[in-house]
Amino acid sequence: MTLLSNIKAFSKTRLSWGLLLLSVIFFELCALFFQHVMQLAPCVMCIYERVAMFGIGGAALIGIINPKNTLIRWLGLGAWGASSIKGLTLSLEHVDYQFNPSPFKTCDLFVTFPDWLH
Repeated sequence: MTLLSNIKAFSKTRLSWGLLLLSVIFFELCALFFQHVMQLAPCVMCIYERVAMFGIGGAALIGIINPKNTLIRWLGLGAWGASSIKGLTLSLEHVDYQFNPSPFKTCDLFVTFPDWLH
């Protein structure tokens, strides 16, 4: 079997989609630990990146429904790809804010919303 056929076969199992969902939950819990235990306030870009991670989690939930069904698996893969691309563009923009500081492009703290939201 080739590598691509192995990846295709693995994508037809619930284990692959479950691992994706577990990794999203792990990273979201890490972000909440940094925010609430270590008292590191998130900025707006951090919150947007978390939302993109929730999109990946939603894609994992779509894929875990019936991974052997081609339509559902492709819907999950499409949602995963769209959320991943959006998360990557947000992350690259966030890194650009940090490495190339400018008074016109800033990473404002998330202070204008209610406390329960962040």
